[in-house]
Amino acid sequence: AGAVQLVVGNHRTNLSMSRMAAIIDRDTTGFEGAAPDELVAYRDAVSRKIDNGTTLYLAEFSMVSALANLPIMHSLVSQQIPQRDRIMSQLYKNAAITTVLATASHPFIGRSGAFPPR
Repeated sequence: AGAVQLVVGNHRTNLSMSRMAAIIDRDTTGFEGAAPDELVAYRDAVSRKIDNGTTLYLAEFSMVSALANLPIMHSLVSQQIPQRDRIMSQLYKNAAITTVLATASHPFIGRSGAFPPR
């Protein structure tokens, strides 16, 4: 089971590490139009029609891309808060694990960026 469960009406979806979702109630041009952030590379995008014309888009995102390209991640790296080192250590570990596990798969679409963030 995933660490997060999305519930929309009667539809339930589990999200595991390095998975993202977008729930859209309008027409889009596919996952690209629904993606929460164009800065993060993704792959294996799928869509499912759920309740009342709502579409659920799911994809795997590159944790390395998110760490390198999202401004909020750059902000976290520069913060001087007690939990920062523990949080960043876990994020880097998860990025390394998902990168190693994904090497046999096809490449991500979108921005890959540098790692670690500059």
